[in-house]
Amino acid sequence: MNITIRPTYGIYTILPTKEKTGAVGLIYVCRTHSDEVTLSHEHTEYLWATKAQLKELMYESAVKDYTENNVFEILPID
Repeated sequence: MNITIRPTYGIYTILPTKEKTGAVGLIYVCRTHSDEVTLSHEHTEYLWATKAQLKELMYESAVKDYTENNVFEILPID
C-alpha cells in the first residue's frame, strides 16, 4: 500500500479532571490509494468526514483553536 503521511498540527491540553491529566492531539494529513481501514486494538471505529462534519463533532474550543491556527485550511477535504 502506498501512503503519504505529513504531520500538520499538535496540541497539548490539561483536562479538567481531579487528576489534571493532560492530553496530546496530533493531526496528520494522510493520502492513500485505498479506502480500506484496519483498526488497531486501541480503536473501535473510524469516520471519513467533511470539514463541516468535523466541526460539528469537535469541542467548540478545539474548533476555535483549529480555526485560529488555520488547521482546517490545511486539510485537503471539503
